[in-house]
Amino acid sequence: MYDGRPIDVKEASFALNNVALSDTYATQYKEFLNFESPIQYSTDKNSWTTELSGFKFVDAGSYTLYAKQEVIVTLTDFEGKTKTEPRDVVGQATYTITPRDVTLTSGSAEKEYDGTALTNNTVTAEGFVNGEGATYTVTGTQTEVGSSENKFNYTLNSNTKAGNYNITTQCGTLTVTEKTTPDPVDPKTNPDTTPTPTPTPIVTPAPTAAPSTDDNAPENTATPAPTATAAPTATPAPAPTAAPAAARAATTIPQTGDNFPAVALVIVMLVAIVGLGITVVLRTDKKK
Repeated sequence: MYDGRPIDVKEASFALNNVALSDTYATQYKEFLNFESPIQYSTDKNSWTTELSGFKFVDAGSYTLYAKQEVIVTLTDFEGKTKTEPRDVVGQATYTITPRDVTLTSGSAEKEYDGTALTNNTVTAEGFVNGEGATYTVTGTQTEVGSSENKFNYTLNSNTKAGNYNITTQCGTLTVTEKTTPDPVDPKTNPDTTPTPTPTPIVTPAPTAAPSTDDNAPENTATPAPTATAAPTATPAPAPTAAPAAARAATTIPQTGDNFPAVALVIVMLVAIVGLGITVVLRTDKKK
């Protein structure tokens, strides 16, 4: 599996295959083969090198490494003559690096409805090799009561190759629940700005005069309110004028035993009348 490091490439070795050879011929086979030349390596069979360390297989994929070794073959004919021929023995090995599994998961969140959008910009990644990764753009949002996926996009970093990973995305859930209690009103930080309604005054309609039933009479109208009249100024009573002596003598009533009660009553009445500013002349006739 991909881990960011080169796969361990092993040195090649060649050996004789003794299968289907009798012991006699196998011994002769070994005697006539020389494997003393160095082994060379290549990935395309065109350019060869003995430096195995130059082959670095890091990224996910399948790689074929070829190896060859020159063998000197000694041949002897029926006449006993010998000759040598160089021949290459070629082999190959396959190295496979599989992609690494990565899971990207956006966060979940929950709250009561308050009229604002619910978001969670957190994305966790599991499986990236140290130093590699991605950047994320979260697009999920939920305002009204309900649930939705916390969707997101990602972009791999410049040092991170998509072929090295099997990436799976999982979206979290954003949930807005119904509000259970009203918001408390703090008069200092959140004063109640709702205006107090002004009561509408009740207007009592003025009485309307009943319409007249007399066709010749003018239509009745409302009687206007009387205009206040200033109170009359009191007229000072004139000071009583003293009567002449003859008059006083004429009105003098002898106070005898027979007429004393009547005289006393007349004097009381005279005092009361004088107090009202009225001049009265009394005439009494004594009768028995």
